[in-house]
Amino acid sequence: MSVPGGRPGAATAVPSAHRELRVLRRPGVLAVLLPGALVNAATFCSFTFLTPVLIDITGIDTGWIPAVLVLFGGGSFLGVRLGARWSDTRPGPVIAFGGTLLGAGWVAFALSAGTAIATMVLVPLLGTLSFAVGSTLIARTLYAAADAPNLAGSFATASFNIGAAIGPWLGGLTIAAGLGLSSPLWVSAGLVAAALVPRDGGRGLRGRPASLPVGEPGDERQDCDEQQDGREEDRHRPVVQHPFPGRIHV
Repeated sequence: MSVPGGRPGAATAVPSAHRELRVLRRPGVLAVLLPGALVNAATFCSFTFLTPVLIDITGIDTGWIPAVLVLFGGGSFLGVRLGARWSDTRPGPVIAFGGTLLGAGWVAFALSAGTAIATMVLVPLLGTLSFAVGSTLIARTLYAAADAPNLAGSFATASFNIGAAIGPWLGGLTIAAGLGLSSPLWVSAGLVAAALVPRDGGRGLRGRPASLPVGEPGDERQDCDEQQDGREEDRHRPVVQHPFPGRIHV
């Protein structure tokens, strides 16, 4: 077993948490993270209280509740599959058109929650739309934060977890305020509407190669300076011979 030393003089990017965290200051990255948090907040705001809505408003027997939840789960699975298929090729239409349908769907659910047939149609549809739009926003985060390859996925996960915590809290506040069990559905509609407000000219939602930086001009110059400094340090490190083929810098 051997450890290849690579080509002499080859530049190796040194991971820097500080440099990658600076990506969060870029409007293009925040323009994707915020909608992602809002869409996920909308999803879990209503899903958290879906069972009481089905029992007390729709009037579904408790024995059928697991089947309805399975419908939502099946729609969510389909949404992730669709997001994976279209997030790279058609992210704009998925977010704009799918997000508009998602907001309208929550409004329709709030208005027709007392009708079993409408509920059976809307529950899987909303699961599909929620996760199609949500997974597309995750993919957009990886593009917008392309020069933070170690932390970009963490940014997306953190924003979605924040949404998953805030959404049920907002829904609980409306129920505690006496607005009824259907009030979280209206909150979800409002959250999706807020997510669709254009930010940063929509730059973060457009597809662009992961190799291209998406930040402000000053950031790229500073990143290049730091990489040059790393190469200078690497050039002055001693080179030791290793019993295995290749050379290793220490």
